[in-house]
Amino acid sequence: MFLRISHFFGSIILLICILSLIDVTRAEETNESDESNETKKKPSNENIPEEEKDPAKEEHTTETIQESLEKMEEEAISEIVPVIVKNEEKELEEEEKQEKAEEENKEKSEEEEKKEIEEEENKLEEEEKESAEVKEEKGKETEEFSTSKASPSDQNPETTSASATPNTETSTEKGQTPKDTFLVWSSKGKICLLAKFKAVFSISYLSKGGDQKAEITVPKDAYSKGKCDSNDKLPLLQVSWGKYAFTMMFNKTEDNWAVTSMELSYDTSEPLFDGATYVSFLTFYLLLRFLFIEFIYLNTLNQIKAGKKTARSRNVNSFETPLGKSYFCPAQEVVTLYVANKPTVTARIKELRLQPFEVENGQFSPAHRCSKVIIDGLEETPFVQDETVPLAVGCTLALITLFILVGFSVHRAYNAAKVDYNSME
Repeated sequence: MFLRISHFFGSIILLICILSLIDVTRAEETNESDESNETKKKPSNENIPEEEKDPAKEEHTTETIQESLEKMEEEAISEIVPVIVKNEEKELEEEEKQEKAEEENKEKSEEEEKKEIEEEENKLEEEEKESAEVKEEKGKETEEFSTSKASPSDQNPETTSASATPNTETSTEKGQTPKDTFLVWSSKGKICLLAKFKAVFSISYLSKGGDQKAEITVPKDAYSKGKCDSNDKLPLLQVSWGKYAFTMMFNKTEDNWAVTSMELSYDTSEPLFDGATYVSFLTFYLLLRFLFIEFIYLNTLNQIKAGKKTARSRNVNSFETPLGKSYFCPAQEVVTLYVANKPTVTARIKELRLQPFEVENGQFSPAHRCSKVIIDGLEETPFVQDETVPLAVGCTLALITLFILVGFSVHRAYNAAKVDYNSME
């Protein structure tokens, strides 16, 4: 940034010097013309020899001065441009190195997380096997003890089978999980985060032909991982497929939980992004040519450069839900994601159901339905929550019961009066 500012001010100072030289030459020409006029106005009796000035020579001198100034300007520009080009190329190389280092660190962290998860799963399996072996040994001991003290008819086969069966809490939990659901497992071997949705991402990108759009759909066989059931870290769900990854981060308060951030990582060098290429610095520099709009070029270059990008949401506390419940919205939810403060990705999520806290037995808790969804800046109701129908039904039932009671009381009073009248006769 400092180099760009110094280049900018250097170019301005150079232009000011050139303009000042032009003004000096013009002032000298005007002074010479004034002196020539004064000499012409002097009387003839003064015998002072004066040289008559030739206008062709004056024009020739001005042309030579202008040519020299133009040469100086071209030489200055030719000296400045390579320096700027080299500096920008160095900055771009450093940025690429930083991006590569970040990618390598991310890959290493992902590999370490996978290794940790595998190690935890192996430990859990070993513990389950050990517990099963211990319980089998105890069951055999109880069987031997019961056979030595009782007859076979007096044995209780249910107790022996129950004592011999291992603790299969995690296996039954895996079998009870909903279908087509993204899961995150805790370090204790239990499900601590559930997510189920269908998502389509519309991505805008720059190409040789101008602005283009590409659509990506989350497949059903996408790989899910994340973090949950931890006091130190907030829950996180990452759904990845190929070179794409969709991440959701959660947070909670005393009464509610919500989605605090959404991210989509993608790679515009994929064949899906047709025409997204890297534009060289020199080509754009020759087109722009003016040093004072260099920052416009750099912003354009960052947008056109093909490679890995990450789009993030700006919304805070989306899908707010009471603790102990899951969020459910069958309608389409629209979320805008930004790259360098520019709306780039439109996420359309439907049939969304989430629960990052207080998951029990690998199942969703009772649903908290969405009431309103913001689509393209407008609030829409995904399904009608009209209470007039239940109110009308309740009122009609109340009126019917009232009429029945009134009719029954009238009928009873009429029958009682009739009995009294008959007894009087």
